[in-house]
Amino acid sequence: MASITSVVISLLVLEFTVIHSEVFRYSEINCPKQNSDLFREITRATIYHKHNYLRTVLANGNQQNGRTTKTFPTATNMSLLKYDCELEEIAMNISKLCRKDFNHNFNFVGSNNATLDLPTTFKNWDLHHYVSDIVYDFIKEWWIASVSGAPLAADLTPTTADWNMIPFLQMANAATTRVGCGYTVCGSSDQRFLSFVCQYGEPHINVGVPIYKSGTPCSDCNKKCIFGLCDNEANQFSI
Repeated sequence: MASITSVVISLLVLEFTVIHSEVFRYSEINCPKQNSDLFREITRATIYHKHNYLRTVLANGNQQNGRTTKTFPTATNMSLLKYDCELEEIAMNISKLCRKDFNHNFNFVGSNNATLDLPTTFKNWDLHHYVSDIVYDFIKEWWIASVSGAPLAADLTPTTADWNMIPFLQMANAATTRVGCGYTVCGSSDQRFLSFVCQYGEPHINVGVPIYKSGTPCSDCNKKCIFGLCDNEANQFSI
């Protein structure tokens, strides 16, 4: 059995390889209707890279399942997520509601939400320097829901008891092929907070529906396989 150190090193190498590969160079994601000095291509690229890296870890059987020593099985059909400007607009509008009370519920799925209290000395232009790091941490926090409670069933089918895993399930849903995110600075000058939302494309997760099909990575891809993810919008099939 591989040591914990060797597994960690392997995952770090994988993350570096994925993010710096030609396929994952998505640095010019442009959403003209939403462009601003604060939400730039680098933030969108961070969202795109982190989601797909974590899906790669899952698809290749390296993701821990709940508070156990077991891992999720490999995935035959885990899709490569594409960034979507229309979903970004939806996410931006949700973030403008400036809510902090997000309750996980299978009756209301499609978006992941997070907030961060900001210091009283905060200035809007500060986000230009830090927003990508903040977004990166939010996405990791959602993914950690996969290991914070009971494991998902072996058939990968959520039940109502898996409500606390919803943020992870939405990120790990193979049927989802699109994601878009947005944020808003909310509150008064002495009680400001950042509201961040990622909206996922349909079909959304559902009780009784497996989040993916287990088996050899990419064996159900229609076209191209990229690090265990199916790019079914590609022009050719290759591994």
